[in-house]
Amino acid sequence: MTTNPRLPDQPENAGSEAAPDQPNNSEMAQGQDAMPGGDVAAPERFAQRTLESAWQSRIPFLPVPPTERPVKWTSQDVWQSIIVLVTTIVALFITISIVVIIISIWSNFDETAATPFLLLLNQVPQAAMLGLVIYFVILRERGWLSDLGFHSIPWRQLGIIAVVGALALWAVVIIYTLGAQAVGLDFLVPPDLPPEFASGVPIIIILFVSTVLVAPVVEEMYFRGFAYPALRDRYGAPVAALITSGLFGLAHISFGLIIPLSIVGLILLAAFRLTGSLWANIGIHMLYNLTVVIAFLALTWYA
Repeated sequence: MTTNPRLPDQPENAGSEAAPDQPNNSEMAQGQDAMPGGDVAAPERFAQRTLESAWQSRIPFLPVPPTERPVKWTSQDVWQSIIVLVTTIVALFITISIVVIIISIWSNFDETAATPFLLLLNQVPQAAMLGLVIYFVILRERGWLSDLGFHSIPWRQLGIIAVVGALALWAVVIIYTLGAQAVGLDFLVPPDLPPEFASGVPIIIILFVSTVLVAPVVEEMYFRGFAYPALRDRYGAPVAALITSGLFGLAHISFGLIIPLSIVGLILLAAFRLTGSLWANIGIHMLYNLTVVIAFLALTWYA
């Protein structure tokens, strides 16, 4: 058996050394994570991969939430929009009061005939919210729907999140209602929908479109997509969560809805932060409102 002689000038460990021009593993990883402009993003990408693996191992049916980044609009914009909304709601309350007075004076006037008009009036705050979001985000800051949190989410995950979230909202409302009734605080019990809302097909269509389709999209855009991130950048996530959830409860203009819908707002915000997609909130909100409308119609017609 013969062996190859070692060359005189070759070091003994030459076979284990990398060639001078061959990049090592760390340089290759750094090169892979380098951005086109030359910036190295290895720490951020490593952290994101670590988050993804940890997240998927714990909650596999949820998408990985993106990193929360500062938004272009400010908390001052949110407070200005709230002033506009309060003014709109006060003007709406005055208008509805005048309509009710006119109906009560005009005794021959059928109250159910005014129901479609009252339903449409209730959409004025929704229109104001949508207009404010369009102005501050799209027109002034040149933003788009993705800046509000409209990120894609698989249908299967959206379905699971919507069902689980809607059940959680029902649990909150039922437990709160039973608790308020048990302690005798009837003024804090959530009110029932007027039976006139089930008095005809046109009214039911308006109720369905406004409650199931329009309200979830507009309210989630305003409270979770527009207001929360700007207040979070200014006051931090916990304070922003309490403010936006409280405003969500107050926006429904009923003592019996302030507390339960504030808790509902926290649940919807948790879904937004867990998924990073506003579609999750809208799915939960739509499914819950749909079941509320179906239950209302079924109980009204049965009675």
